[in-house]
Parts: sequence; structure tokens; C-alpha cells
Amino acid sequence: YQVLAVASETGGREECQNIKSGKRVSADWTYNIGEQALDIAVVEYPDVTPYVLVLGERHIFCLTDSGVLKFVKKLEYDPSCFLPYASLSQNSINFLVGSHTKSLMVYQDVMLKWMAKMEFVPVRIQVANFALSNSWTFFLQLLWSESGKLMDILSTASLVRVCQTHRHTFYSFSGQMITPSLKTEDDLSLNVHVSPNLDDVSLASGVEFSQEGDVPSVTLRIQMKSRLVLQFVKLEVHCPWPLACNQSDFTLSEINPNTPSETFVAVFQRFHGLPSHMEVQVSATYSSATGGRRVIMVKAHLPAKLVLKPVFPVKAAVHKLTIDTNRPAVSLNDLFP
Repeated sequence: YQVLAVASETGGREECQNIKSGKRVSADWTYNIGEQALDIAVVEYPDVTPYVLVLGERHIFCLTDSGVLKFVKKLEYDPSCFLPYASLSQNSINFLVGSHTKSLMVYQDVMLKWMAKMEFVPVRIQVANFALSNSWTFFLQLLWSESGKLMDILSTASLVRVCQTHRHTFYSFSGQMITPSLKTEDDLSLNVHVSPNLDDVSLASGVEFSQEGDVPSVTLRIQMKSRLVLQFVKLEVHCPWPLACNQSDFTLSEINPNTPSETFVAVFQRFHGLPSHMEVQVSATYSSATGGRRVIMVKAHLPAKLVLKPVFPVKAAVHKLTIDTNRPAVSLNDLFP
């Protein structure tokens, strides 16, 4: 900073911008990575010397603060973002890499520790640390997409202190931990049925815009079937803005295999505007047979007539779209019932 400040004081603004007559500023060190740098991060942790991490188009470069190469990691995918987040051992760096294949990779130096598949391509990653007690610490990873979607991943592989506490328990079974082979969908199944017709009597409430007549609503029937007795199942319904539902979360004290649970939710438009999509997402959170917390999600499509209604043609419209075709035209009511 001092070198740049002195260079700017040698003359006026026009003189400093003139490369031929201005003072030349030389770099302390340079390193040619041979490709475009997508992101750069400086790593400074208590247990590791300062490093500079550079995310390239096909490689990740780790350099010391004096420009000496420590390691290069070749990537077999197209990266979209990365983030150094911790140093769990002496002179090692943990970092996250998002890819255009909708994946998230966790590395310790050049070694891949684990990966997760996502629903979108992440463009930004952030890690939040939570210390529940002296022996429980977990990381929550937040990821953003280009369209503004937010997704969080609980890094169970990063429960460092917990794994060390139970290490002797794992080794007491001849170095292997035997768990029952159970699938997530075997414990609880979730089914969402959207009524093809709008409700005869609208259940919309808390509407914050005015229109002629009642705001229509459509009813969702949510069915849950369990393979065994599940207690304290949390059910959540997520609607795209400006849609809403009369009740967005439920807590079921118990779900019995002999008596499947059934819940009804009404969805309607609460705010003024148009939704970006007509998809409603229903998620159920419960404890599995192995004791772990599980989440299952189901998506359902809402009818377009929930937010659209037919009107008579307006000849003096502000915008007009004319389509010519050599085939018989189909009624819009048939295309969009």
C-alpha cells in the first residue's frame, strides 16, 4: 500500500495514469498459473502458516506468502466457487469447492474427504460454526445459486470432537461399526396430492392486495405412511412468493404404521405479484431407526388458475402478440386448463 501511495504522490492524476512517464510499480513476486484465476483467498489460521489459495479453471494452487508453490490440485470438473474454512491438523488446509455439475466437494489439501449433490450450481459458499457445548461442534454450510436460492448442508463429517470421543467404541467392534441396512424412504413415505379444482369456498386469509371477488385457494392433501412408530415428526410447507398457505408447519406427536397420517393445507395468493414458479415443496423431518435426523422432501405443481384467470380480448392492448400458423389453432382453455 505504501508503494502505491508514493507512486500516486509523484505527480497528478494524468501523470500517474501515463505508463510511459509515471513511476513504475513492481510486484514483490509473481507466479504464472497458466490459466484464468476465478477466485483468490488468503488463509491465516493459528495452526498453519499464511497461504494464498487460487481457484483456477482446472486447478487449485496453494502458494506461500512469498510466492513458493506448496501444492496443486487438478480438478476433473468445472469449478464455480470455493472457500477455505478451517485447519483441522497441523499445516493442512480444508476448503470447499462448488462445481457446475451441482456438487459440493470438501478437501483437506489435495485429498477429497466427502462430497454432496445439490439441486443447483452454487455461486457462493459460506460456513457458519456452532458450538453447542464443550464436546459438540458442527459446521453449517450455506450455498447460494444464481437465481437467489439458498441451501444449507449440515457437515456431519466435520463433527471432529464427537468422532474422537467415540473412536474407542468403533474400534471395539474389530475396527468396524455395524449398522442395520435401512433406507431413508423405508422409515417414512410422503405423498402430496393437489386438488384439480379450486376450493368451492375460498380459505384464503391475510390477503394483502385488493381484487374483485374472493382470492381463490386450492387444497393439498399430504399423506404420511411410516414403517415403524415415529415420534415428533415436523412437517413444513414452502410456497413461492407471493403464495402462502393457511398453516405452513405442523408437529405430529406420533405416526403409527397402522394409522397413516393425513393433513390438509390450503394454498392461495397473499401478496400482489406473480410467482416465479408454481411448485410447492413439502418436507418432513424425523428421527430414523438408527437415531439420525432425516429429512424427506416432495414437490408438487399447483394449477395455473390459482393465480391466472381468463379475460375477454382487448383490442386496444398495450402489448400484443400475434402468432401465425399453418395448423388449426387450439383453444387456450385446452392448453391451459
